Amino acid sequence: MKFYLRAKDSLCLIAEVEGSVAGFIMTEQSSELAHVITLDVQEPYRRRNIGSRLLEAAEQTAAAQGARLMYLETATTNKAAIALWKKHGYRELGRIKDYYGRGLDAFNMHKLLYDVPEAT
Repeated sequence: MKFYLRAKDSLCLIAEVEGSVAGFIMTEQSSELAHVITLDVQEPYRRRNIGSRLLEAAEQTAAAQGARLMYLETATTNKAAIALWKKHGYRELGRIKDYYGRGLDAFNMHKLLYDVPEAT
C-alpha cells in the first residue's frame, strides 16, 4: 500500500462519515489504463452506497485524466465484490490462477470508461 500511496500515478480517495473514515479506493493509472488496486469499506458503513460512490468518483477521475479502460482483480469466491463490480458494468476477462495464494484464484475484470458520466 505504501508503494501505491507514494507512486505519482496513484490516487487514493477516502470516504468520511461524521469524521470517521468509512472507506477508501486506491487506483493507479498509466496512460489510457486505470487499475483498481483496492476498494475497502468498513463493516459498519457497508450497504450505504459508499463503495459505489468511491468507485464512481475514481472512474470519473481516471476518465478525466484520459483513461479509457479500468481493470481490477477480485477473488472468485467474493460474491459481494463480484456483484458490486458487475452492477457497475465490469465484465470478466479471465481467471488468474492462485492470484491470492495457492488455490485462491481471481477474476480479471474490466470496464470501458467512454460512457462514464462527468461529475456534477
